[in-house]
Amino acid sequence: PEDMFQLFIATSVLNSHFGALLAAMHVLVLALLVTCARTGVLTFRWKRIVGFLLGTAILSAGVIGGGRYVFERDLDTTYLQGELIGTMQLAGATAPSVIHENLLPALTFEETRQFRIDLIRERGTIRVGFRPEGIPFSFYNRSGDLVGFDVAMAHSLARGLGVSIDFVAIRRAQAPQLLEKGVVDVVMAGVPIALELSRFVDYSDSYMDLHLAFLVEDYRRDEFRDLESLRERPGLRIAALDDPYSLRSAENLLPGVTIVPVSNPRAFLEGREGPADAMVYAAEIASAWSLLYPQFAVAVPEGTLPSLPLAYMLPRGEPELLHFTNDWIGLKRRDGTVKDLYDQWILGRGAERRSRRWSIAHDVLGWTD
Repeated sequence: PEDMFQLFIATSVLNSHFGALLAAMHVLVLALLVTCARTGVLTFRWKRIVGFLLGTAILSAGVIGGGRYVFERDLDTTYLQGELIGTMQLAGATAPSVIHENLLPALTFEETRQFRIDLIRERGTIRVGFRPEGIPFSFYNRSGDLVGFDVAMAHSLARGLGVSIDFVAIRRAQAPQLLEKGVVDVVMAGVPIALELSRFVDYSDSYMDLHLAFLVEDYRRDEFRDLESLRERPGLRIAALDDPYSLRSAENLLPGVTIVPVSNPRAFLEGREGPADAMVYAAEIASAWSLLYPQFAVAVPEGTLPSLPLAYMLPRGEPELLHFTNDWIGLKRRDGTVKDLYDQWILGRGAERRSRRWSIAHDVLGWTD
């Protein structure tokens, strides 16, 4: 397996010495056997040969079995990478917030006659639509807290407006209708810009570009490095999120290939919505899912692939809210907030557990605490 290659490199220094020793013995024994055969003194003693074979088999079984016993007893093989996502927390200042798993009431007729930004300030809260399984943009950590890149950005937006937050769990397909009815004021859920939806919603300026890749079983990652060979492979089934932008991206990337719509990445990873060979997804998001499902990996095809510009969905015909959001995004890009959040939630910097390094001064001599 590809994951074992690092172990091969680490042990190659020791193995190379045994390899050189074995090569020298091979040359010596071969020379002796050929010399004995040519001079007529080569004889076969089958009892001794069988004895050596049995001894070799017993010795090999003992080494392999003993090695396995030692490794299972002394080496901790618990997979902990998936737990890193569950331990991540929001950093920095946050706004007061409430999470709603059910939809909030739509706006009244009188409320629809107000500018949305004025209504937000008047009631003192902004309604933010999020996806509960939108890793790494919005998800619940192990403590049950709502965290993620867009969750942190929502807190920043609310603080800029001077209001609290009503987080409302939604499905991506609901977004245009919920924005129009006022159930939510903005959708912050890692949403790519889709031109076909621009008739119903307004998009903010893009705050991040993601890059297409394949989420695939680890042992098959090399199969998905060459797009041309994939396009010619018969019977290939590729999963994609069941939204217009994702489906169109998959069809443009691999025309003629069977596309399998799935409701979310977990459905593909667990095979709940039809078999598929791989899933077209953003590499940055797929990497987070591969930590939760380590039998899967991200395969980035060679060549230039289209990027996925992300933006926030806003209600159509609300220029004041749109302008405020765009100005706020520009400010957050310039002051480094977007970069810091990208490093934390997309690249995972700061999420690793850092343990103290072993040292003679501490572990042997006991000089330090």
